[in-house]
Amino acid sequence: MNHTRPQLERGKTISTTRLFRAMGTEAYIEIVHAKGETRRARASITKAVDLCFEKIKIFSRFDPESELSKLNRNIGTFKDASPDMIAVALHSIEFNKESRGLFDPRILSTLEHIGYASDFSSKFTFASISKKFFPLHTLSLKHDLKIWGESLRFDTSMDFSGIAKGYILDKMAESITEDGWKNFLVDAGGDMVVRGTNRENLPWRIDIENVPLMEVLLTLSNTSLATSGVTRRQWTSPAGKRYHHLINPKHPDTFSFDILSVTTLAETAERADFIAKTLFLMGIKDGYAYAKKHSIPALFVENKTMHPHISPTMRKYLLAKNQ
Repeated sequence: MNHTRPQLERGKTISTTRLFRAMGTEAYIEIVHAKGETRRARASITKAVDLCFEKIKIFSRFDPESELSKLNRNIGTFKDASPDMIAVALHSIEFNKESRGLFDPRILSTLEHIGYASDFSSKFTFASISKKFFPLHTLSLKHDLKIWGESLRFDTSMDFSGIAKGYILDKMAESITEDGWKNFLVDAGGDMVVRGTNRENLPWRIDIENVPLMEVLLTLSNTSLATSGVTRRQWTSPAGKRYHHLINPKHPDTFSFDILSVTTLAETAERADFIAKTLFLMGIKDGYAYAKKHSIPALFVENKTMHPHISPTMRKYLLAKNQ
């Protein structure tokens, strides 16, 4: 699906929107503008959508011709890399250090051998499992991911999907901002960048995945949001063991289902992606304590009860019930 929706009109402002499918989910762009600027808004949206697919071509592990796939086929060799790939590699090294190893793109072999070897948006096939495919990486990411000028060297296979979607959303938002727009939203499966206000000249009102709409609604402006969880990407082996795509590098053969999802806010969608996944891997008790200690806006949803645990900083963004 890829089409521009009719203009949404309210008062003196208009929204031009587009809904399309990308990154294994439905994506959505909305630009708020004055009457008479529709053509320019549509052109900016088209440019952002084209940019999205350009970046997907870089990071997709399911496309054998992607830049990532080519790097993974040349383990141990320095290869020229795009500025986007260099940037995400640098950020991954920083995030690996900050999370003390919980964020780690070296989980690709484990993902493939627990069954996540094909795109969930296509026909999913289950792969055989062997304990030998649960490697522990005790050294820092810098040991296996080396950057030299405009070249990269993988000393083991990598998967940057943990932050690539956020990075792509940030680049789309940058493109729209460079075109002069101040009020817009870019969304891909619940991960989003919001800027300015909606067409009612109010902060954007955002519902949270897995939480009833009337229970939690956020009011956001000039921030980014990401949700990480096991709502969609989980499966069961023929032997009856349950798996999901969020691998804990410290315990790669253990899969917790205590948390359904974690939603976080940050200055960029890429960072929000990183934080959400890290808090999920910490578990609800340690993750919530960490979010509280470090003033991180976060919302945890328990799997069995669907009960939301909202950090004090996240509560500041809740919509008052009388609004």
